[in-house]
Amino acid sequence: MLIPAPKQRHFDHKIRIAIHENPKWYKEVYAAHGRIRRYLILPSLNRIAQGQDRNFSPKDHKYTYDSLFRSFIFERLTGGCEDLMDYLHPNKEICSFFQLPWKNEEGLEQVVENTVYYSEEDIKPNSLGYPSHSKL
Repeated sequence: MLIPAPKQRHFDHKIRIAIHENPKWYKEVYAAHGRIRRYLILPSLNRIAQGQDRNFSPKDHKYTYDSLFRSFIFERLTGGCEDLMDYLHPNKEICSFFQLPWKNEEGLEQVVENTVYYSEEDIKPNSLGYPSHSKL
């Protein structure tokens, strides 16, 4: 947004001010990884949401953002975060799935054992012969 300059150097002198700031998560990612190409973020997040994300390929640097945002999402789900003036606690289900400690609302650290039992009907081989968990 343009506003009148505090020290007018010429007729109708204006300066630019920021109306909105980048979100805190974007600043964190940018600070940790440098240059971020915004146009690649949304396709990467869409692939993750649809379960079509790929592993990073050092040969041609493909899917860098998929790997970057997977780790970023994991950190926020298991470690909690402060965003939008509110603290989001670690997700209990995600932490228990990975058998990680998590802090409840009172700040007490807890560990939840995660044991999942499948029946033989739940586990069916996929086209490659590996078990696929149909009830996940």
